[in-house]
Amino acid sequence: MAAHKNPEILYCLVQFQGIALGECPRVYLAKVGEIAERHKASRNGIGETILWENYCYKKGFAKGWTDMIPPEWRFSKERVEEFLPSVETNNSQWIPPRNGFAGRSCAVPVES
Repeated sequence: MAAHKNPEILYCLVQFQGIALGECPRVYLAKVGEIAERHKASRNGIGETILWENYCYKKGFAKGWTDMIPPEWRFSKERVEEFLPSVETNNSQWIPPRNGFAGRSCAVPVES
């Protein structure tokens, strides 16, 4: 099924630019609809095909406008729980999604 037809698809956006080797990249989580809305709102509502992490337009219709990935998309425990409510916050138990993983393997949190 095409991504634009399935609102439950979750994208993990990873930005390595400006990150030194061995450091963690910046990570964002967003659903298809959230990304589409961001594209439409870009360039002061004109729209853009690039999802800028932080970009200020210097000329044209959007001069002075800054496109940014919403801070709410930043990878965090709270953001993950929005999409995977079956993951308990203490990591003592992990329940897979109802529909399984379609043949993909996954890591199970290690109990401490």
